[in-house]
Amino acid sequence: MGERGYGQIIAEGFARAIPWALVFSVTVVFTAKLVIVMIAPEIKKGIEYGANSVINATVNKALDDDLFPKIKQTTKEAIEYAAATMNAKVVKTSAKGESARK
Repeated sequence: MGERGYGQIIAEGFARAIPWALVFSVTVVFTAKLVIVMIAPEIKKGIEYGANSVINATVNKALDDDLFPKIKQTTKEAIEYAAATMNAKVVKTSAKGESARK
């Protein structure tokens, strides 16, 4: 047995390291895939929970604030105004129709 050269020592080191690197890579990929499959539904539930919380908070704030009663009152007044205006036009039109008949 002669002395080994520097290149031979490096080649042997790489020869030992490559199988371990492959085993490590496969293990990491398999574990990552398994974790992603297990955690993905939880992440989806978390996103849905966050979105629903924001929507509920926004709706509660809008309904509890002074803004909603103002919108409701304004809408009511707009409907009443539209009904009164249409009623006046209908009465005016029917009055013209009765005077035309006489």
